[in-house]
Amino acid sequence: MTQPSALVVDLDGTLIGGDLLFESLLEHLKKAPWRLLMVMGWFWRGRAYAKTRLAESAELSIAALPYNQAVLALIRSRKASGQRVLLATGSALGLAQQVADHLDLFDGVIATTASENLIGKVKLAAIEERLAGDSYTYVGNHRSDRVLWAAAAEAITVNPRATANGIQLLVDEDARRVSWWEALRPRHWVKNALLILPLLLAHQYADPGALFTVVLGILAFSLLASSAYLVNDLVDLEVDRQHPLKRYRAVAAGILGVPQALFLAGGCVAFGYGIGFSIPAPFLGWLTLYLLATLAYSLFAKRLLMVDVIVLAGLYVVRLLAGGAAAGVAVSFWLLLFSMFFFLSLALLKRFAEVRNGSTQGRAYDQGDDFVLGQLGVASATGAVLVLGLYVNSDAVRTLYEYPNIIWLLCPLLTFWLGRLWLLGSRGELDEDPVLFATVDVSTWLVLLAAAVLLLMAR
Repeated sequence: MTQPSALVVDLDGTLIGGDLLFESLLEHLKKAPWRLLMVMGWFWRGRAYAKTRLAESAELSIAALPYNQAVLALIRSRKASGQRVLLATGSALGLAQQVADHLDLFDGVIATTASENLIGKVKLAAIEERLAGDSYTYVGNHRSDRVLWAAAAEAITVNPRATANGIQLLVDEDARRVSWWEALRPRHWVKNALLILPLLLAHQYADPGALFTVVLGILAFSLLASSAYLVNDLVDLEVDRQHPLKRYRAVAAGILGVPQALFLAGGCVAFGYGIGFSIPAPFLGWLTLYLLATLAYSLFAKRLLMVDVIVLAGLYVVRLLAGGAAAGVAVSFWLLLFSMFFFLSLALLKRFAEVRNGSTQGRAYDQGDDFVLGQLGVASATGAVLVLGLYVNSDAVRTLYEYPNIIWLLCPLLTFWLGRLWLLGSRGELDEDPVLFATVDVSTWLVLLAAAVLLLMAR
């Protein structure tokens, strides 16, 4: 078979993951959300006009876009064999030209202008006019590309769902990119197991009704947490793409587009509240506070010095209060005070590890802040141990435990665990999230087992 004289490559969803229209819209509204009505007016004048105006205001990092390595390899191979290579896209001409200039692989660009939206038959006519009847290979991904595949001498897709007779499938086999499921961060759901703690400490774990309600509460919190992670990934899209590891997340890698991420986040909120309405009313209040606090953290609080760690610690306290509301048990002053110091130490440790690892982009901390963060974190850890010791000596313990003196042994256990985490963080051996690190740390599980044994003996 004679090789076609030209290779025509689509941009959105083909050469790159994601869609530049929605990404430029996201960036525009992040900078100036009050301009939403203006943007709606642009779309009222036509999709082509809106694409062009958004492209003019977009400040996207072209070099950091998630390029499909298989498509790039095909372009380089065909260009080396003498094929003419064109970029033909429905994205705005300004952004398409920036991509072409960055890659320096294309012999020409055909893209949307303020008066013409280059998709489907319009794109086909523009390609045929540019090539003046020469045969071509077309690489695309969307159902609107069917008319182009039908007209092309060779048809290639990067979308497995768009394969059909005569269309070759080109796959980017970058295994480091995560799936949409991993974008929900199911590993982080373990943090919501904290809701069960008030029930356990109140010694009402034998009540199956309360236990079932708390489990529902954990599920509701997990769904809302996932929605917040998706919003966080959208807000941090440009920053994540420049991070050595976060650029492989589903949103940053373009596996999950902006509309899909928003739809998935909305679905998580809807299902989370659907579950929450089956739990006593006070729980809904804490669930709503958690959602608002996580959104505030994602949108602006995480970029505020010290406010970010206080919000992170507060989110754990909200989980405890929600667990108490779901189980119908009061959360003691002692537990709340201990939790604030304890989780503030872990939040500070998270920032400490980020500073040590050089992952401060998008945060309010600089290299060198690790000294102060370490001092504050160790002081908070010491405060947590002190509160635990005072609790053991209080009258509240004697109403719950027959042998309260045994609980004193929790203090050295807690000192060992927190001290070890801080030492690992100081050595650079700690993951940026200490809670997730703890879930796979053998020493942590041994400490938990020892603590459970001590509490049972004291009972």
